[in-house]
Amino acid sequence: MIIVKAGAGDVKSFGQSASDSHREAEWANGRASALTQRLKEARFTVDFCRAVYAHLDPASVCGTAAAWLNDYFPYRLALFSFARESELESVAFVPTRTSGGGTELQRLVLGALHAGTTERGASRRSTGVMGAEVSLSLPDGLGELRLYQVEGGGSQRLSRSFLAGISECLAAALGKARDHSRVRELALRDAMTGLFNRRAFEELLVIEGERREQSPLSLLLIDIDDFKSINDRFGHPVGDEVIAAVGKAISEECRGGDLAARYGGEEFAVLLPGAGVSSAAGVAERIRGRIASIGFNFSLQDFVVTGSLGVACRREPQGCGVKDLISQADSALYCAKRGGKNRVAVHEQPAC
Repeated sequence: MIIVKAGAGDVKSFGQSASDSHREAEWANGRASALTQRLKEARFTVDFCRAVYAHLDPASVCGTAAAWLNDYFPYRLALFSFARESELESVAFVPTRTSGGGTELQRLVLGALHAGTTERGASRRSTGVMGAEVSLSLPDGLGELRLYQVEGGGSQRLSRSFLAGISECLAAALGKARDHSRVRELALRDAMTGLFNRRAFEELLVIEGERREQSPLSLLLIDIDDFKSINDRFGHPVGDEVIAAVGKAISEECRGGDLAARYGGEEFAVLLPGAGVSSAAGVAERIRGRIASIGFNFSLQDFVVTGSLGVACRREPQGCGVKDLISQADSALYCAKRGGKNRVAVHEQPAC
């Protein structure tokens, strides 16, 4: 309270009522709380961005984002839906309680789900049964992230600037991971056929070969018969067309889990995890017949090509390396060539 004497007998007082003091205190507390919240959000955003940027695979980016957001903003469902042209796989995460009292995220692949047109920015609204919904529209039309949370029970107030920062960071991390995946995919694929190249196939062969629990394992080696004469008669561009058509035929005759590759030149390889000798020989025979059925025409000349195939099978993984499998499949391929071509030869003794 301030007292001012203005003159004889005049006393004026200036001060605050109790209600004014209370309002000022509330304003000060609110401002302090807002600043504390902004600082918390800024720290989280920095750590969140660092975590998602550490991954070069889009699936890992989504999984990391889901885990971090669940720690900060507990939800019942996180739905990542992406635009069709983004080439990203839509996924969902559902938090579940573990027996030890912790939380783990169950990942659900939603490949057929694509994001519709969404408004730019972030929003939060009540959706009834699922509680408060936080929707993040990812920049550049990438897609959206929706988080569903039961209202009340410790729900946090989330500022729009905070959600927008999370959205931009997540989109940037996904874009980087997608670009890296594209480059990696190009490095692993043969440009002419779209099959794996030899380097990628040999890496996959080692991985499959080290899976001790998976037995048997079969390998096909395929060679286009008399391919040099095709190049000599029609030229290399036609030879390239033949290779591309044969590669497509091989890919279409493979089973779902088989791995096909262009092994080099006019030679191809197919790895068949879990396939025994008879099953592998059946696949090989289908591929042989499919190659022989392809018709080509160049300069008014019709022609066909044939292929010879060698089959080898490893029944038990113990003490048997992938090099042994390759060697035996190559020996069988040589037998098919020597036996008249356009045929399948199976190595008589199983590899190891």
